[in-house]
Amino acid sequence: MNKNVLSKLTYGLYILSSKDHDKASGCIIDVCVQVATNPDRILISVMDSNYTRELIKKSGVFCIAVLCKDCPFEMIKHFGYQSGRDVDKFEGLTTFTDINGVPSVLSCVCATISAKVVERIDLGSHTVFIGIVKDQKFLSCSEPMTYAHYQEHVKPKVEGLDDHVTQNDEKCVDSPVEADKSGDKYHKDANTLGLYETANKLAMEECCTKERPIVGWKCTICGFVYQDPVLPDDYMCPVCGHPSSDFVPIYG
Repeated sequence: MNKNVLSKLTYGLYILSSKDHDKASGCIIDVCVQVATNPDRILISVMDSNYTRELIKKSGVFCIAVLCKDCPFEMIKHFGYQSGRDVDKFEGLTTFTDINGVPSVLSCVCATISAKVVERIDLGSHTVFIGIVKDQKFLSCSEPMTYAHYQEHVKPKVEGLDDHVTQNDEKCVDSPVEADKSGDKYHKDANTLGLYETANKLAMEECCTKERPIVGWKCTICGFVYQDPVLPDDYMCPVCGHPSSDFVPIYG
């Protein structure tokens, strides 16, 4: 079976937000589809480790912000590469509060959809929420962002490391650091050095040590280290959920 076939499916890119009492957060997802009419209902899929998922489960409401095609990487990185458990992702941004009391951003967004959860399906790694649409706002005539456009034109590329950084990513790009806090110690590289610096550092390590034996594997997304010389093809990072293709070797 060729597992790469699933990469041919098409997706959008969205900021998903929710709020429970005084706690609010948002993350990046790529699965949001209309699944019914009369009343209109939409379906979203979120990684179980996401803090935003916890808020939706508690509050029963969420808001989808459809990102514009010209949305810069910094906005996606802001909502996708740090955890709402640690920072207020809406602080300092231009926002509005929707009909359900959920905050959402206004910049880089062409539309928003507010929904109330009517069904929840637990899938093990992800949770699917089906919601009745309560409000819709048209904000811009800009073309919406697609996951393919993000991968090809928005996500930073580093020569010599593209295979590790840009190919076969977990399609929920919010996953890198929306993991449980138990994995926070593995996030230091990505957060302190930045995506470019981390990728360059990994590429340099690989070039300088390629003659040495492999002693482990490092996730290029969150920095998690798999301490074994042989990495299974079907291995998934326990911190960020990314596949083995996003790991690079560590040499002894």
